[in-house]
Amino acid sequence: MGHYTMLTFVPQNLMEQFKKPANLYFLFLMCLQMIPEVTVTGQIPTISLPLVTVICMNALKDALEDWRRHKSDREENERQVLSLNGKSLQPRRWCDLHVGSLVVVRQNEYVPADLVLLSTSHKEGHVYIETANLDGETNLKTKMAPTTLFKLVGQHDTMEQATQAASMLDMTCECELPNEFLYTFAGNIKVSSPDQQISVDEQHMVLRGCKIKNITWCLGVVVYSGKETKIMMNSKKQKGRKISHLEHDVGRLTLLVFSIQIVLCLIAAIASAIFETSEENLKKKYLNLTDANGNARNAFLVLVIRFFNFVLLFSNFIPISLIVSMSFAKLAQIFFFYADNDMIYQGIHCMPRTSDLNEELGQVEYVFSDKTGTLTCNVMDFRKFCVRGVTYGQGMTEIKRQVMMKMGKTVEEPPPEEPEAKRTPHVDLVDPRIDELLKRCPFFPEGHRAEYWGISMCLWPDMAQEKKGSSRAATPPPKERSSGKDEGKKATEAQKVPEEQEFGGPVGNLFIMVSSHILMFCMAASLYGSDPWQYVPTLKSVGWFLSYHLSQVLLAQFMPGVEVKTNGLEYLCNGYSSFWATLGGSFLLHNLGLFDITTLAKEYPAFLTTAIILGDIYSVIIHLCYAKGAERTSIYDFFIGTALHPRVGKLVDVKMVAETRVSWTLLLLITLGCYVQSVRNLGSWLNPGLFMVLAHLLYGNACAKGEHFIPYTWDITTEKFGWMWGSPGMGKNGHEGASLCRVLEGTLQTCLAVPPFRSHQVLAY
Repeated sequence: MGHYTMLTFVPQNLMEQFKKPANLYFLFLMCLQMIPEVTVTGQIPTISLPLVTVICMNALKDALEDWRRHKSDREENERQVLSLNGKSLQPRRWCDLHVGSLVVVRQNEYVPADLVLLSTSHKEGHVYIETANLDGETNLKTKMAPTTLFKLVGQHDTMEQATQAASMLDMTCECELPNEFLYTFAGNIKVSSPDQQISVDEQHMVLRGCKIKNITWCLGVVVYSGKETKIMMNSKKQKGRKISHLEHDVGRLTLLVFSIQIVLCLIAAIASAIFETSEENLKKKYLNLTDANGNARNAFLVLVIRFFNFVLLFSNFIPISLIVSMSFAKLAQIFFFYADNDMIYQGIHCMPRTSDLNEELGQVEYVFSDKTGTLTCNVMDFRKFCVRGVTYGQGMTEIKRQVMMKMGKTVEEPPPEEPEAKRTPHVDLVDPRIDELLKRCPFFPEGHRAEYWGISMCLWPDMAQEKKGSSRAATPPPKERSSGKDEGKKATEAQKVPEEQEFGGPVGNLFIMVSSHILMFCMAASLYGSDPWQYVPTLKSVGWFLSYHLSQVLLAQFMPGVEVKTNGLEYLCNGYSSFWATLGGSFLLHNLGLFDITTLAKEYPAFLTTAIILGDIYSVIIHLCYAKGAERTSIYDFFIGTALHPRVGKLVDVKMVAETRVSWTLLLLITLGCYVQSVRNLGSWLNPGLFMVLAHLLYGNACAKGEHFIPYTWDITTEKFGWMWGSPGMGKNGHEGASLCRVLEGTLQTCLAVPPFRSHQVLAY
């Protein structure tokens, strides 16, 4: 619908344009430039040319866009529909319809006005409509003529007969005043002969813009037309033109910059007034600070004049080139929208109706979703199927049964089930013709097709079922049919595909577990040598690791954090507070002399062996607690995992702790131990080890701070907890553990470049 008319375009468009703070600002500057006492441009409004250019260009753009809207309105109003004119149906323009007109809308035609249904080609007076123009939904909705009124008009084969019958009735419709509520309507239809009053509601009303589907025709009487239709009343809420977020932000920033400019101008004006009215400066004749009579000028007047002088001088704070550039850029964007090949659908180019909202394209602020299955039971029952045009199945859905009962129709009860009959869940296929059809399958193509179709249904994979003992959803092999047909056997054998096992299956899993242990010991040996005794776990290393792991569990249980709920589980994401609590506790232990943090670097081989052994022990314990049956002796299940959400207590998720806390916090603590030892050895805190401390601190802090995003990831929701998570104790899995060890090797090289560490023997980091 157009915004302007020929008479209102100029004043209304100027009013809308000068609602923009930037345009008002430049208009204010143009006025100041023409005041003799204030101007700094010799009373020439230099800003007028760009301002007028912007105003005229935007006005021309708005006029073109509004002309397109008026053209669309005319095309809409010039549409034709069959309407009763005298005693016959004749084409009539939409704009010529009025309240009380009898209108016939045929299949796939749009409804021209708000109609109350009188009759349809359906034997029960139903009509099916598509409301995509109203609410965007493409599913069909059912409307119906009032039952009493439908009987008075009668069931007719042709729309001409129905129209003549309806025109013979003396009817008066009383309804509510026009309003914008699309889903409510109340009214009465009074029929003189016979004398009765029929109530109508929204179920009997078809709104303008709906599309008639699946019936030949429908007959209705107009109750609202033109601007009084509900869809038009609903669109009146939007007054004036729409403003994009970018334009809104530019307006706010313009006001902010202008406020700062006013403050600066006021300060400069006060300083200038003090300077020009001081007695000392008045004596300096060459400054020409007095009036024509040689007297000092009024201080307040000087303040006002200098204030506006500085406003003009500081006018470049808000450049008018910004407005000009934005206007031209939006016009250029329209061309690119039209010429974009990726935005052409069925030969139709993208046609922007306004350039004011270009930057809103793709900027989704709210997403509303209908959660099917929340209030409804999302279960489908198999009741019917069709073979070569013949429908089999006499079952009836519960919804259809309730609808028929509401309409007063007789509903047959479903046939009783045999006591010992085997019933497939969610299958309610009842039809005695099916057995006869299958018996004739060698001789009739219908029976062969039905049998083949039934076999296909039986073999359809059920992706929702998850095979036990696997970290992936697997398709279980279907059961063979008892008929023993060749097709069923072949299809069943084709479905029996062995489950794909990751990482090379049991052999590959065993190789990874053994080689990862060897790899880390080789890396450690490159730094500390191959003396086997230094790799033996000590009471100190075992006690420290057990205390460290226990402290992480307690911190995860009791430290404050963000509560997240997903997958039906609660997660207390307090990794950030636990991270800094761990660092604070380690600092206290080190300074109190209870545990020297450099021990982690000096006795790293013993601590590495302890971490690997504890990681393996944890993996075995979790596997034995969660594995069942054959899973207990499966190398693949031990490696991949059988526990989906292993927990300690109600809130502590073991995978969460292993993901962001144990590994990266431990790496930072070892790095700190290396750095402290390097300070002691070199006698200076400013050494390359400081960089490693900062790098690991920032990374560990980032991992802990973003912990509340982790419960939604695939690792937590889907991946199971096995050896690849828990060992070798340094990281969340074997690969990451090796990577951590490699990073730690580089840290030791960087921080500990003095004896007794053999940094000259290590690989380059």
